[in-house]
Amino acid sequence: MKLRASEKGLMLIVDEEVDEGIFDDIITALSVRLSLRDNVSDPAILLNTTKKRITSCFLKEDAGMLSEIAGNQLIEDEWAIREMEKFGFFLE
Repeated sequence: MKLRASEKGLMLIVDEEVDEGIFDDIITALSVRLSLRDNVSDPAILLNTTKKRITSCFLKEDAGMLSEIAGNQLIEDEWAIREMEKFGFFLE
């Protein structure tokens, strides 16, 4: 998965079919990183649909392009979760 700029903004490009196991690995890594600050919350509960998982990947890639947070995966993860909260993804 890669982010590309387009006339309408950013676009997530999925080069091939993504196995659900990849998302499980991403969620596991996210859980490990977030446990450094909060070992009670479980990202797997928050990201319980394919739509939410793809959105979190998109926003995580987007965060990696922001100079003030790029390179710090924990801060990128937290930023992506906050953006999803702003967009109302966890109200569903």
